Amino acid sequence: MENANIVKIYYNKPKITYLVYPEFDTQAHPALQATMEVDLHNLSVTYHDISDETNPLILHQKDALVAPDYPSYKKFVRLTKKEQNSGLLKNRDAIRRLHGWLRCLRENELVIEGHKLSSK
Repeated sequence: MENANIVKIYYNKPKITYLVYPEFDTQAHPALQATMEVDLHNLSVTYHDISDETNPLILHQKDALVAPDYPSYKKFVRLTKKEQNSGLLKNRDAIRRLHGWLRCLRENELVIEGHKLSSK
């Protein structure tokens, strides 16, 4: 998958998923736009274009997905630590999608600009 920037390799089943987050480097919590799953057992491929999703899945803790020598690693780590310290990452189910994440920020009177978390 040409635009995939995250590859998920499953350790408990013969499957690989390619994920497309076009704004991975520029947005603090980019939206998932497409996936391609490859079942290595039967070699089937399933593609999902979810770019028109109104409440997309979003990505948290990007620092866990890149190596320490990645150019934006330190910036990603700082944001994750601030979000953890603010209690924003406690309820994963509530913040998996964009609307829930925005609600969480509103309820905590916080905003994210670039990769910086601050009070309103």
